Amino acid sequence: MVTLQIIFISFLFSCASNQIQNNSPLADAYFKLGTEQLQNEEYDKAVLTLNKVLEINSQYAEAYLNRGIAYKQEGNYDQAISDYGRVLGMDPKDVRAYCNRGNVYVEKGLYDQAISDYSKALKMNPRLAIVYYDRGMAYYLKGEYRKSWEDVWPTRLKS
Repeated sequence: MVTLQIIFISFLFSCASNQIQNNSPLADAYFKLGTEQLQNEEYDKAVLTLNKVLEINSQYAEAYLNRGIAYKQEGNYDQAISDYGRVLGMDPKDVRAYCNRGNVYVEKGLYDQAISDYSKALKMNPRLAIVYYDRGMAYYLKGEYRKSWEDVWPTRLKS
């Protein structure tokens, strides 16, 4: 389920990025192939292909984002965190990177860092119900049941 959430968060907002990139056609072609490999769960191939994108253009934020997803799926959590950090270095308002990095932090048992990333994402876009759920789960796993309940209980939507 977490796997689907990570991919869902990434692709849900793929058109919402504020990052304007001037990429070469070759980098774009590799990016498209790497994204297809990621969608086909060919994570090792996706990493290699996205590496080629980044060799061509080291500022291709979407390639870092997708490579982070592939790394996470392979269990390479530190590399995924690093890639999401690179995205945030280029665009500190990229909600997807905060959400995905938060999911990786949960996998590593780093609940405070996950909660921090989810909170940053929600500050930028408070309508992301899945992120309330994810943050609620991080609170729950941390043993903060009241805060968990506050995130998953829909009363906040009535105000």
